Amino acid sequence: MDITALYELINKGGVVALLLIIVVAGIKRYWVPGWLYRQILKERDEWKQLALRGSSLATRIINEKERNNSD
Repeated sequence: MDITALYELINKGGVVALLLIIVVAGIKRYWVPGWLYRQILKERDEWKQLALRGSSLATRIINEKERNNSD
């Protein structure tokens, strides 16, 4: 939806249009409950930590192999 059309709808319809926009946003799931948002952030952080640990381990192995090859 174009933002100017949204402003025009609010100006013409006032509170009713604003409530309609809120209801439509809720039905289309544009809004996420706070508890779900926090859960998603927690899972994202766990995956990030796992990825960083794996990357760190891979870097250490590569460095060790390079040291062994240079000797």
